[in-house]
Amino acid sequence: MPEWSRRSLLAAIGAAGAVGGGWFVFDRTRCRPLVEPQWTYTGRRRLGPSVPSENDLLVPEGYGVTDDTDHRLAALEPFSAQVQWSVASQGGGFGAPVRADDAVYVGTGSDTIRALDADTGRRLWVYDPGGREEHAGGAWGQPLVTDDRVYVGVSHSPDPNADPADPTVFTHRVVALDRDDGSAVWTTAVSGLVWTGPALTAEILVVAAGVGVLPGLHPSTGEGVWELALPVRVTQPRRAIAECVFGVRPLAGPA
Repeated sequence: MPEWSRRSLLAAIGAAGAVGGGWFVFDRTRCRPLVEPQWTYTGRRRLGPSVPSENDLLVPEGYGVTDDTDHRLAALEPFSAQVQWSVASQGGGFGAPVRADDAVYVGTGSDTIRALDADTGRRLWVYDPGGREEHAGGAWGQPLVTDDRVYVGVSHSPDPNADPADPTVFTHRVVALDRDDGSAVWTTAVSGLVWTGPALTAEILVVAAGVGVLPGLHPSTGEGVWELALPVRVTQPRRAIAECVFGVRPLAGPA
C-alpha cells in the first residue's frame, strides 16, 4: 500500500470516532453538576444539536423529523435566550447547523440545504435535489465548510409515498456545493443516510454512511479513494445526558 494512502487510512480511522463509529469512555468528573438553568428555551418538537457561534446559539427544531409541521431554526442571544431571528421549514425539521463567517449552513428534512445570513436569517441560496418523500430521507449531518465549498450528505426519493423500510427507493449522496451560489460541483453516491460529518482529514473527505461504511472521497472531485467497513451502524447522535448518566459518549450504535 503506498505510504500516502496508509497515512490517509490511519488518519481516517481516527476521524471515524468524530463522524460516527463506536463508543468511548471518559472520566465522569468532566460532567458538570446539575444547576438551576439561567433560562429555558422550549422548541415545538425535538430539538437538535445546539451550535454556539460567534454571537448567538443556533437551535434547530424537528431534528430527524419528516412531517408537514412547521419547524424552526432559531438564533438565540446566549445570556437571555431572546430570539434574534428564526426561519421555518415545512415537510421536515432542521439538521445540525454550522456558522462560517457571515453565513449559516443547514440541511433540512425536506432534503434541502440552505445558506442563511448569519445576522438576519435571510436566505442566501437553497440547494434542492428534488426529493418528494413524506418520510425518511433528509440532510441531517452538520455541513463541512471550506474556503469555496460546502460538503453535506443528503438522502431523498422522488416518490412522495416512499417506504422508509425500502432502501432501494432512496438515493443517498454526498454533495459538494459552491459556497457562493449553492450550485452542485459534484455528487457522489454513498451506501446510507449521513447523520454525522463529513470531515476532512489528511486531504481526504471522510463520510460515515448509516449502514456502517466509511468511504474516503477526494474533496475536489468526489471520487472514491478507499472504503472502510465499520463494526456498527451509524445512527443519529444520542442526547448528551447519556454522557453524565452512564459515563460514556455514544457516537454510533446498533440501529
